[in-house]
Amino acid sequence: MNVNIEQLLHGYRRGHELLASSIDLPTRDADLVNRLSDLSGSLCDTPDFSPYLTIYPLSDAPYFALGRTWPDFYARRAGCVITHTLLVPMSAWQFMKDPHILEHLFRLPIEQSSTDSFRSSLLCPTKLSDDHPMISKFNRNSTIEFVQRYFGEGRRPIVWFGQANSTAVLWLLLRGLWPKLRASFSCCTYSLQPRILENQPFDVMFAPRESYPRFLKMNSEHIIDSAREPLIAKNRLDEWCQWWTKRLFSTSLFDKSSVSDLWNELDDDPTLIRRLFLVESLTNSSLTVPQEAVSVMDLVESMANSPNAGVTSKRRAVDNALRVASDADEAVDGLECLLFIEDRLRRPAYSTVEADFGCRITDVVSTYAVRFPELTIEAAKSITEAGKLGKTWFGHGLLRGLQMLMMDHPKKLNMVRLSSSLCAQILQFDYTVAIAYIGNCVPTNNSLKTREFLLSWVLCDCEDDIRRALRKTVLPFLGAEDADLLSALLKNLGTDDVADVLDILLENTETLSNDVIGNTVIQLISQKFQTATREWASQREQWNEAIAYVIAGTFAASEIGLRELITCKSVQSEYRPLVLAEFLQRARHERFPIWLKDTAQKNPCLIATLLQTDRIDTSLVARETENLLAEVSTIPIVESSEFLPLVLRAINQPYFDRLIDITVRTLIRSYVLGTITEEQTKFLQNYPKVASWIEDVRLQELRTVLIYNISESVFYWYNVWRWLENAPLALYKRKPAVLPDLIDSLVRIHCTEWSPALGYIWANVLKRSRSECKNRSTILTLCVQALEFAFKNTRFPLGAVVAESFYEVYVAVTESSVLPVETESLFRIFDWDKGKELRRKLVNAFTCSEWPPGDIAVAASNPHLLRKIFKRLIRRTGGESYCKRVLEDLSGRANPNAKLLADEIRQMLRYPDFFEAWD
Repeated sequence: MNVNIEQLLHGYRRGHELLASSIDLPTRDADLVNRLSDLSGSLCDTPDFSPYLTIYPLSDAPYFALGRTWPDFYARRAGCVITHTLLVPMSAWQFMKDPHILEHLFRLPIEQSSTDSFRSSLLCPTKLSDDHPMISKFNRNSTIEFVQRYFGEGRRPIVWFGQANSTAVLWLLLRGLWPKLRASFSCCTYSLQPRILENQPFDVMFAPRESYPRFLKMNSEHIIDSAREPLIAKNRLDEWCQWWTKRLFSTSLFDKSSVSDLWNELDDDPTLIRRLFLVESLTNSSLTVPQEAVSVMDLVESMANSPNAGVTSKRRAVDNALRVASDADEAVDGLECLLFIEDRLRRPAYSTVEADFGCRITDVVSTYAVRFPELTIEAAKSITEAGKLGKTWFGHGLLRGLQMLMMDHPKKLNMVRLSSSLCAQILQFDYTVAIAYIGNCVPTNNSLKTREFLLSWVLCDCEDDIRRALRKTVLPFLGAEDADLLSALLKNLGTDDVADVLDILLENTETLSNDVIGNTVIQLISQKFQTATREWASQREQWNEAIAYVIAGTFAASEIGLRELITCKSVQSEYRPLVLAEFLQRARHERFPIWLKDTAQKNPCLIATLLQTDRIDTSLVARETENLLAEVSTIPIVESSEFLPLVLRAINQPYFDRLIDITVRTLIRSYVLGTITEEQTKFLQNYPKVASWIEDVRLQELRTVLIYNISESVFYWYNVWRWLENAPLALYKRKPAVLPDLIDSLVRIHCTEWSPALGYIWANVLKRSRSECKNRSTILTLCVQALEFAFKNTRFPLGAVVAESFYEVYVAVTESSVLPVETESLFRIFDWDKGKELRRKLVNAFTCSEWPPGDIAVAASNPHLLRKIFKRLIRRTGGESYCKRVLEDLSGRANPNAKLLADEIRQMLRYPDFFEAWD
């Protein structure tokens, strides 16, 4: 894969600055490169220097910088340098096999002005160089001392004086660094003074002895001098130090194949190489001590803590540890090692490989259990006392070994007595071993396998602790005919045991469906341990009919028990319908008791609870809801704010039609009585099923629902008007129409209680009928009905009603040569000019009432009719004054049509003598 390397050239122009580059760096990185590309310090008292290297990571750009610096003899002032810096992408730099291949990319420009070749990227060489750094001039003592200080003690920075071939040392050092350390490493091969990055010194600084005074502040432990004897004697050097020095400064490339997955995971801590050495040396040696094999796992974990890091080395370490544990000379050591191995495998670092070795641990432990059952049981003591026998591979291995003993050497199962906690857990996790163990603890041996002996033993001789363990083993095998054994096993049941017993019984729900078994559970658990049973259920994530049956049994089959169930906080709200259905089924037997019907008719929560079946899917709730709805006809269901949304969710239920019928009737009555708001009715009344009910219900039934008892209260009467105003569209489209009959019934009641608000409601009903009712006869009937009532009752505030209905009637009688039958009640037999008669009645009604004057103009609707009405008004006594009141009223209205009518009135008042045929 080709890697592009960017380059920079710094030198003297107007000071030390950038001369050419193939890339623009972020400001902070550009300043750093500019500073570090200059001479590393003053040349005072130091000899002339040869080209040197400066390497360091950049902080913002994803590059690693390598700069070679030469003296610039062509600069106009002394002490100037020119530096060629290579910027290697960090991803390539970290994993570069031999960084020395970059050596030949450094070059000086022919002259300072010839910089064009430095303005483009370079291609990284792919072939390793045959020109290896010379090692003949290395001071071996100082290299060993460097390894001890830097890699052994982790000291940074290191100042190395007098190393004759520092550049060659650096190239070899870079070749041996692992990726993360190489990415953070910084070094200068000719440091005339301490060099720093942005906030920390360089890791390694090679310096001439002449610059020693400039490093006096450095602690001696950070200084290496090639001319002096090393501070650490060779005979005191650790084996790893000699091993690493040899590999690091060898001309041959370091073979990392055996530890390659760990090599790439090592952090930038130099001292980690010691752990790598230990892992490699211990892995390659023939380990026989189990504890050493486990320590290799710990070392690998410390270097590869991530689950997906160092997977190959982790597998090798675990495999080696298991081999040593299985071949241990001492069984105690081998068993202890197996516990340690499992402990390590349970850690997050080994989560990727743990599943591959669990079965092997089980196999090795089972072998030990057969050969050394007493030692294996003792080794498992910590697991059994913590109750984790069935949750660990070691525990499973012990159980498997006991199974083998049961078949080949059953007498050895007596060893189980060595651990009382193990005894109980064996009964819990392996029924066959438990029976074999118990059979070997009594003289009759295998007779315990029979049901009769087991029942007798549980009833008479079994201790509570053993009975508790036997419940976990025997209860799953109970059948519908084992009610007597169930009762025996539940003997001396404690509150703390309730949850465990119910968990086991829940696994065999078919047994619970048996009446005898179910009644036994209700009597001995649900009714006796109400609180514990409910707390157990509250911890369950998913409920079913079996759980609901058990919980329903904790409530008495009475009105008090029902109220407690509906409000009980221990029963999760999403599963309360299921529990309630089980309760109803148990309480009603063949018929519903009277107290249950009374509760359903008084408490809205009963039906609402049954409808809350979002998270459960069961026919039981639907069946019991249908039965309950069939028993009652009136339920205050809509008085519960949560009920109406629940009705719509029940659309697919078999009882939905019955539910809608009760709901709509109660909805309308509750609205009339003022117990629910208009918003609640709107939520449901436009629903298709409600519309169907409005369309199909008989007029007499609808009138009964609406008009019943409204004479007792003006408030009820007013609410009926409001319901008509906002009624579903189906009411207005109904054929034959029912609105005229309903309104006729309403206007006969409370004739002295009319208010302006009620007049506007009636006007809105008329307006809706004109836009939504497709039958013209119905519209005309409603308008005639309203107009006739208003003309006869001018003392009521019905101006808005007349304004909404007049023009519809006027057009009907003036545009047809035959008088519409709907309008006959408005006229006498001798009224030949029906339009004139209507205009006369209109003017008389307004001038004799307190109706808003502007409504007379609104009633006229168009200018032509308005002119005729104006002429009739102006001729009356005080007519001009009334017309001005009409204008004043219209001018105060925001309706655009009112503005047009006001302009017409204003024009007619200005020229009142305009011609209009005599009226």
